[in-house]
Amino acid sequence: MNDIVCPFEKSLLVQFRKTGKLRHINMLQIDQGITFNQSNNTIKARYHFGTSETFIVESFSSEKLANTAFCNLQTALKHYAYSQRFARYWKTSIKWIFVPLMVSIFAFKTDLVGTEGRHRSATNESNPSREALMVQKPTEQIARERGQLLAYGARSGKYAVQLSNGTKGIFYVFSDPSCLHCQHLESELHRLAKDYTIYIFPVTLIGGEVSSHRVAKLMCSKSETRAVLWKKIVEGEDLANEECSEGIDVVARNNQMFDAMGLLGTPTIINESGEQMPNSVSNTAETIHSWIKTKSIERK
Repeated sequence: MNDIVCPFEKSLLVQFRKTGKLRHINMLQIDQGITFNQSNNTIKARYHFGTSETFIVESFSSEKLANTAFCNLQTALKHYAYSQRFARYWKTSIKWIFVPLMVSIFAFKTDLVGTEGRHRSATNESNPSREALMVQKPTEQIARERGQLLAYGARSGKYAVQLSNGTKGIFYVFSDPSCLHCQHLESELHRLAKDYTIYIFPVTLIGGEVSSHRVAKLMCSKSETRAVLWKKIVEGEDLANEECSEGIDVVARNNQMFDAMGLLGTPTIINESGEQMPNSVSNTAETIHSWIKTKSIERK
């Protein structure tokens, strides 16, 4: 007779029938948002929406048992959060590109308005812990898939601005032309351009309508002219051409992809493996180069 903490669709089935004193069966609606709190030997919870009343999930004979139960509940919540984030990620990705997943191996085939790609990858792990399977693996999957999606988006010629064509590696930047930090980053990207292939995915989180209009005009232009035009709008200039439906669509989809990837602000730098440069690292040419090099060594 073991304790049960089991996600079931949008609910969490909980019964501490081995360690709990109450041994109640709880079907918690975790899609409503829920917070668990431990107070000595008791675990309580409250929903974020609807009633905000706190209720008892379970009481235990010792604080140690309560600690273990609390950790199990938190792990289950993390697993649910990752699965929901991954679901949103793919839902938006399907709008951005067509991604059917293959059975048995982590593989997919991508059709992106005239651009097709195919990639297969398999991960071998030695005796991962149960918690690692529940929490760490989805993060690694998201990074891999993020890198693959950005690569296809860049190569399609529709969603990105190619700033350079270096040979030491590729990285991607989500940038808003009205974002002050993004503007400061431009000189650092210029220093890296001779060594790296850099793709800008324009988003409009900071500049709102102004950025949206200018980015839409930019993405209506031919791909080979965008690098020069990008510099103009980053410097505050408007473009002479009119918006087109394709450009407006790109703005919407890039913003959706940014949100689905769970990114928080601009600029955001992502390497070709889909790993995000930490916000705590300063955006200088030296630190960007050092971070990319370090990550490359870690993967070997």
